[in-house]
Amino acid sequence: LWMNDYDMNGSFEKILTQTINRKDVTVFLKHDVEDQLPSLKKQNLKHESFAVKAIQDLFPPDLLKSSVVNTFNYQSSIIAWNDGNMHFTVEKMPAQVQFSSANVILCTDINKDGKEDIVIGGNEFGFPPQFGRLDASYGSVLLNRGHKQFKLLDYDQSGLELTGQVRDIKEIKTVAKRSLLFLRNSDYPVLYEIKPSKK
Repeated sequence: LWMNDYDMNGSFEKILTQTINRKDVTVFLKHDVEDQLPSLKKQNLKHESFAVKAIQDLFPPDLLKSSVVNTFNYQSSIIAWNDGNMHFTVEKMPAQVQFSSANVILCTDINKDGKEDIVIGGNEFGFPPQFGRLDASYGSVLLNRGHKQFKLLDYDQSGLELTGQVRDIKEIKTVAKRSLLFLRNSDYPVLYEIKPSKK
């Protein structure tokens, strides 16, 4: 992510690039970048030419040298274990969780064994068309086995079959039962009853 006042109008612009063949090319399409930076239209680049231009080809070296550059190179959903003294051990969540975004996480004792389990809701549809949608999550349940070990339940075990973009999870407790309410963007909420675990 490159940040600077690239068109010298007094406000910072942000340009997202990805490294391809050792070149930092823009992630967004030509018209998207030119809408943000109309000054680039003066270069009269065709779409084909723009697609292979590195950011170093679009702006002068002194402007790039004064840019703030943040690098994003880790995209997995994780558990970060606090080891104390400002040190964390990072552990990737199972592959099924990585299929989509993890928008919301609820920690609660699902099977009443005294250990907090993890319930995850995901999916994101709001990307530009060229990026597609993150829609491969039906929700995930990870049972806490202790000693920093979690077991991912298969969908037929968890019973979750969520679609849409999950934005929040709330646990609802009554005298008779416990339920999980999943709130979805632009869609009806879904209520799942937590059944007692089979011994």
